[in-house]
Amino acid sequence: MKSAHDVTLEGVGAGATIDGWGFHFMCSTTDKDTQRGTSFEARNLIFINTPEDAIGMEGTQGILKADGTVTGDSSVTSDILGSVERCWVHDNEFYCPEISGPAESDKAEGDGSVDFKRGQYFTCSYNYFEGCHKTNLVGSSDSSLQFNLTYHHNYWKNCGARGPLARNANIHMYNNIFEGQTDYAMNPRATSYIFSEYNMFYKCKNPQDVSGGALKSFNDSFASIISNCNGTIVTSKSTPVSNSCKFQYRNIDYSQFELDSKLSYIPTNNYAFETNFTELRKDVVLNAGTQSRINKTAETLTESDWSVFSALGDVTPTTISSLPYSATPGKISKTIYAFTVNTSFTIEASFSGGVLVNAAGEALMTDGGTVSGLPAGTYAIQPTNFNCKAFAASDFKEITISSIKITQSGSGSGSGSGSGSGSTTDELANAKTSAINELVAYKDSALYTINKSAYDTAIANGKSSINSATSVSAVNSALSQAKKNIDAIENDATVLANAKSSAISQLNSKKNEYTTSLNQSGQTSAVTQINNVVTTATNNINSATSQSAITTL
Repeated sequence: MKSAHDVTLEGVGAGATIDGWGFHFMCSTTDKDTQRGTSFEARNLIFINTPEDAIGMEGTQGILKADGTVTGDSSVTSDILGSVERCWVHDNEFYCPEISGPAESDKAEGDGSVDFKRGQYFTCSYNYFEGCHKTNLVGSSDSSLQFNLTYHHNYWKNCGARGPLARNANIHMYNNIFEGQTDYAMNPRATSYIFSEYNMFYKCKNPQDVSGGALKSFNDSFASIISNCNGTIVTSKSTPVSNSCKFQYRNIDYSQFELDSKLSYIPTNNYAFETNFTELRKDVVLNAGTQSRINKTAETLTESDWSVFSALGDVTPTTISSLPYSATPGKISKTIYAFTVNTSFTIEASFSGGVLVNAAGEALMTDGGTVSGLPAGTYAIQPTNFNCKAFAASDFKEITISSIKITQSGSGSGSGSGSGSGSTTDELANAKTSAINELVAYKDSALYTINKSAYDTAIANGKSSINSATSVSAVNSALSQAKKNIDAIENDATVLANAKSSAISQLNSKKNEYTTSLNQSGQTSAVTQINNVVTTATNNINSATSQSAITTL
């Protein structure tokens, strides 16, 4: 489809399948400054046996000269002339084909599932990819330009690579699940920059393989990964990460797009994301793909539908009915050590080269330690290393678990399986102290000066909630909520800082406009008065505590 616009491809009802072919939505250079090549949507479709791209979106770039010719089409300093824009691919399913006699040797399993090249404003959400070799390419080469992309609530299951492979792009990825990735998942190259938050990586070979670009990871979960997890992990989403992502021709700097409300929706929290990984997994398992993929509702969805242990198969958890519980499992090979506890508990374990996970696949402890306030449910200690060519419990390699001790939260080393909600005095006191220290350190020092009063109030309220908690679990919940409150303040503070910067810039621009002509006519007294007015206004703007006050000033 070349030079089309306002196109929706929708599978009506259940089972609408594209067998052996795909769609390519294109925009040409001659479409510059028109609506052609914009507004493309694909939803509720199943793609199988696709020899090339299942869905491709592609524009053109270069520099348009006065005589109508185009130059520099292969340069990062060029413009996106025919920009494919406002594309939304959602609620589809993509399955790995087996192509006999492929056009190219690396296409025996097809090519891209959803590729985006030379354009802007693309969202990929609630799609299901299974077994696909190369799922998501962003940019066809190191000179290809594409900006403002979002991937959320997608489910990559047992796929190979490109989740996505990105070049010269700024990308926001949140609430996605990567499960059984056999090569690399997120792969920023060629000055691309990915902001990744609250994504789950379970049994993935290379979750975040940074090679030429940059990646900021905030509250992602990594369980059983082999190598290449080299993104920059931050504890506050307002922490900047050094990178050089930029649309050079239009002089747009995307290196901190996630902190700039003029460039993205992120600073204002104008998007819904899940911070509880169990609820996230339920949502994605239930809703990713077409309406007929799982044939369940939120009310009929069971743990066996979404648990990673069910997906692994051949996992029989040990039921621990009496606490305290101690064990020395020793060497575990080609399986995982799974157990079910029917009350809130604390676990102390000694092992290395492994990870403790819950049924959602969330990483809770790496290489031994203590975790308190865990809710009743099924858990497992599993090796970090595994065979990355399959997805089964028998694919895990070897781990030695020296010891496990499980006690009921609220009863110390007492026995029984009741539902006590408290914790031992020492345990609770230590949890409160640790939580308060973590809370105080959580704030962003640069933004603290912008909105000190709001920070202090949020921290004081958080301390009060933590100190009032009667169990370790309640302490953890209070800390989590306090952090969310601080995140909201930091986002507001970032918006406020940007508003101040913009207002002062406009003020100085207007000042320069007047003083240039006044200086030329020798009216130095008027210039002095204007400078004094601008100095006072700048000071007042810097002291403002709201955007409305800035506008008034």
